[in-house]
Amino acid sequence: MLAGYFTVRQAAEHRAAIERIVASRLDAMERLQPPVDLVEVFSRQVPSLMACEMFGILESERDVFERLTGLALNKDADSENILETNEEFRAFMRSVFARKRMQRSDDIFSELVRSRALTDEELVATAVTLLQAAHAAIARTMAFSVYMLLKERERWNVLRTKPGSIGTIVEELLRHAIAAQLSVRMALEDVELGGTVIKAFETVAISFSAANRDPAVFAEPDRLDLARHEAGRHLTFSFGIHQCLGQHFARLELQIALCQLAQRFPSLRLAVPAEDIPWHTDRDIYAPDRLSVTW
Repeated sequence: MLAGYFTVRQAAEHRAAIERIVASRLDAMERLQPPVDLVEVFSRQVPSLMACEMFGILESERDVFERLTGLALNKDADSENILETNEEFRAFMRSVFARKRMQRSDDIFSELVRSRALTDEELVATAVTLLQAAHAAIARTMAFSVYMLLKERERWNVLRTKPGSIGTIVEELLRHAIAAQLSVRMALEDVELGGTVIKAFETVAISFSAANRDPAVFAEPDRLDLARHEAGRHLTFSFGIHQCLGQHFARLELQIALCQLAQRFPSLRLAVPAEDIPWHTDRDIYAPDRLSVTW
C-alpha cells in the first residue's frame, strides 16, 4: 500500500526540496564560528526538515516531532523514557491525523487519510515507523558517513573532486557505515539454515554489519573502498519483502547532502582526534553521538 509513495520517481520529484533544505542548513552552518557539532547543525536537521515536508508536519509541530523522533538519537535514554515517549509520539500523531481530516493538504499522510485504507491505529503505527526511519535512521547514517570520509583525508578528497561518483561512494558508505546493526525476524515455520533448525515462531537476530562484510561477496570487506564496484550488493536496506520503503529517498538525501557539504566546505576536517569522537553504541545503534568539525 505504501510502496507507491516511495518509488525512485517519487524520490526524484523531491530532489529540489532536498537541495533547498541542504543549502539552507549549510547556510546556517556557515554563519557559525567553527568548531561546530555536525550532528546538531546538519545531519539531524536535514532529514528532520525533509520528513516534515514529505509528511505534512507543520512548522509549529516540528519541535515536538524532533524531540519525539530524536529519542532514538539519545544514547542516555532508558527503557522507561522510550516507552513514555513512544506513547507521547502516538498521541502526537493522532492529533496530526485529526488536523489532516479537517484541513486538506498535499502530503503522504493526508493521502493515507483520504484513502480510508487503514484504521486509526494502523495510521498511527505506520506514521510512527515512517517518521522515526525518515529522521533518526538517515541522521545517524549521514553523521557516520561524514566521520568515515573525514577520518582519512584521501577519502574526503575523492568526494570533493569526483562528485560524479557520488552514487558509488554512497553505496560503499551504506555498506560500511551502517548505523543500525541488527534486525529481528520470526520464522513462520520450521526451517533449516546453515545446519541449524529454527523452529516456527522463534526469532533470529540478523547482523547487517556481518552480512555487509561477507568476504565471499566483498573483497577486503573491512576496507572502505569508495570505488568498490560491488558495493551495491550490501544488505543495509534488507532484502526481499522486508526491503526498506524509504531507501530511494535515503540514497538521494545522502548523495545531495554529502556533495553539497564537500563543495561548500572543501577544507572540512575533524576538530578533535578521531578517537575522541563520542559514539552511540547501545540499543543496536552504532553512530557518532557528536561530531565536532572545523574548516
